[in-house]
Amino acid sequence: MSPPSGVVNVALIGYGMGGSLFHAPFIAENPRLRLAAVITANAGRQAEVRARYPGAAVHGDIERLLTHLEDVELVVLSTPNSTHVAVAEAVLAHGRAVVVDKPVAPTLDETRHLDALARTCGTWAVPFQNRHWDGDFRTVVERLRTRVLGNLGKFESRYER
Repeated sequence: MSPPSGVVNVALIGYGMGGSLFHAPFIAENPRLRLAAVITANAGRQAEVRARYPGAAVHGDIERLLTHLEDVELVVLSTPNSTHVAVAEAVLAHGRAVVVDKPVAPTLDETRHLDALARTCGTWAVPFQNRHWDGDFRTVVERLRTRVLGNLGKFESRYER
């Protein structure tokens, strides 16, 4: 099924906490995006995706997605950190933009490698940073902008589950 003109088809790789609680709901609610596919090997999560997002294709492995990317413009990667680089490389090699949960890669050199690969492939590799829009983070940014806090040397924030 083709999306309306101007709507971006998105594939989500990973439907654990990040994929199910952050990415999929955001993609599904954004009128400029269409959740076209979800990749998860877990049968229970596959059933959940089918029930919650009936228009999305469900694949059990990344290789299946990589052979069906003709209708996908953007891939969101929400897999274990240790898989980010290899999966992002595969997506980029297919000429698709990728949003990668943080940490994007274990090292700065690997992150730079993904950026260079994206440029070579004519697309994008973008880190996901959802906290930029949270109230606590926005408050600190505003306080820094107005110099209420003075010169801040370090800011540390956590999202605890």
